[in-house]
Amino acid sequence: SASGDASMHVPAAAPASATATAAKVAGATVALAALAVCALAASGTAGHLQSPLSSLGAWGAPAEPNPFNTFAPQCEPDLRHNSCGAMGELCQCLDLQPGLVDISSRALKSVLDKANVFILGDSTSKMMVHHACRTLIDPALDPQGAGCFKEDGMPTVYSQPQNLRPLSPNPVLIPHDEKCCSGGQCCMTMLESMVSSTCGQYDSNGNFGGIGFVHMASSFKDGFDMPCEYRHAQNLPFTFQERATEALRQFEKSVSFADERRAVIILD
Repeated sequence: SASGDASMHVPAAAPASATATAAKVAGATVALAALAVCALAASGTAGHLQSPLSSLGAWGAPAEPNPFNTFAPQCEPDLRHNSCGAMGELCQCLDLQPGLVDISSRALKSVLDKANVFILGDSTSKMMVHHACRTLIDPALDPQGAGCFKEDGMPTVYSQPQNLRPLSPNPVLIPHDEKCCSGGQCCMTMLESMVSSTCGQYDSNGNFGGIGFVHMASSFKDGFDMPCEYRHAQNLPFTFQERATEALRQFEKSVSFADERRAVIILD
């Protein structure tokens, strides 16, 4: 991975990506926070399910397929859809090293007090951001908890951290302490959630620091050979240079740069 200030030029080619595993994601979030801290310093600015199925249904996920738990009708069905159930209830949580959640949560909160972090990558990056966002939520408000990791590269919106918001040319105006899904409706579709999302927290001065990602898919080929599920973001082009640039513009609209807050960009 590589990181840099927001003023850096987005490269015209993407690096090769590694195969994602949930176990790697847990430790990677701590590394992500450490990497962000290093980038700031360089710039001169300082397992088991934890709740019963009944509570997992507290967000009211409908049993019938809908845009929040399928790719239909825009894309062909995929066997990976709903592999863990609409609420993630069919997959067990993987065991984590004791204390890792608390460590990664403290590290991320410390970074977000000083910087906004954005990752251009793949499903590993998405899972990393999902874990990071989950560590910012009060465990009592997230039935699966920050310590729950599942090897699910295509989670439904219902089973994602509920502080996630979609990247958009016009950011979703939902208070960051409210849930993305309520009454069976969500702030983004499953297709949108596959491509990009963000979350964050307010600092002591009321400025919002965020972490987000964009899935670059096959855009490094600078062509249109991209899986269907990665084509349906909100106004994101398909080729690498344009996709990365527009994603960064959208992320910039959703966070604050007051009080000399820095931007850290990570190429995964």
